Amino acid sequence: MSPKKAPVKVVVDPILALKEKFAEIKEIRKKLVEVKALYQRHDQLVAELLPYFVEVTPDKFILKREFIIGSDKFRLVPYFFDEKKGCILPVVWKSSAHRTLTIE
Repeated sequence: MSPKKAPVKVVVDPILALKEKFAEIKEIRKKLVEVKALYQRHDQLVAELLPYFVEVTPDKFILKREFIIGSDKFRLVPYFFDEKKGCILPVVWKSSAHRTLTIE
């Protein structure tokens, strides 16, 4: 008969785990600050290019889906319109900040 071994106790420092999480948050925030400038530039470029996709008449706005320069074709993809259903969506639900359209 073999002698019973004592259970192994694993010492986990909860404060160390919390410190690691706080350190990770600091690193993530540093990366987000770097990316923030890219989002701002992206938004500026979209604002400058959007008028090429919109035709304004006295009583309406007409969205053009494509803008062609030479052989390059650029598309406007509005997220407030469901192409499958062919209708305008009153709300677009997402889990984070989202755009109403994109230019591809």
